[in-house]
Amino acid sequence: MTYLAELGQTVNRAEEAIDIARAYLEVSVLKNLDRAEELAQESLQVFQEYNRRELEASSRKLLGEIYLNRSQHHQSGTKVTATQFFTESLQIYRELDLSEKAAEVEQLMHSNLDNTGILSD
Repeated sequence: MTYLAELGQTVNRAEEAIDIARAYLEVSVLKNLDRAEELAQESLQVFQEYNRRELEASSRKLLGEIYLNRSQHHQSGTKVTATQFFTESLQIYRELDLSEKAAEVEQLMHSNLDNTGILSD
């Protein structure tokens, strides 16, 4: 029983870290892409370790958004990395039959990456 409680606490902390990472990405006075990425990567590891697929997909989506944001500051290779995270997130959402979440990722991908030549249908 203790193990399950620890597992729940670990996953909860990782979910909180995702919320904080999103704040570092979206709130202009807090904006810190390096910290956002660090928290998102740590959470992704936890979600992978504990096989929390939907949360893993959410982390990958957030990482895609972080790299997409970096691409707007002309950091090289960031659009390719963003596309990779979005694609992985999309695949998980489709596997879990979460079509609404998959549509969100597709919208992000197509509205931000279509004109770059990275995506090809």
